[in-house]
Amino acid sequence: MDNKVSSSSSVKVSLITKENRTLLIDRRFALQSNLIKSMLEERDPTDTEPIPINFEEKILTKVFAFVEHELEVEMLPDLPRPVPSDRLEDCMPKWFAEYIKMPSIETIYDIIAAANYLDIPNLVELGCAKVGSLMKNKTIPELR
Repeated sequence: MDNKVSSSSSVKVSLITKENRTLLIDRRFALQSNLIKSMLEERDPTDTEPIPINFEEKILTKVFAFVEHELEVEMLPDLPRPVPSDRLEDCMPKWFAEYIKMPSIETIYDIIAAANYLDIPNLVELGCAKVGSLMKNKTIPELR
């Protein structure tokens, strides 16, 4: 079953997910990944073979939702270091703070891993800020 991240009729890039499903990504969103961009630049332009990306579809869909927001609405601003509080809403636009609220810390780690692999620096930064905010004001035993 094909899943489309963008409903526009522009050129798509096919990715194969960890579950061996085809994910169609708007090319301009896919090019925001430095990894995919370099892979496409090295390919023959007529090569339409899907690019295997060893992450789950739900994680890749979430990653490219971030990319779409950055391209079409607003860029993630420079984040303060260290994160000033455990409330990300205090130091960034609301959309980004809501976006990175995940059902589990494992999902956040998966987003960071996928963003790092795909070379999407702003999403890595956001994910790390979220992890930092979760650690804020915790004792060592609580962190363990």
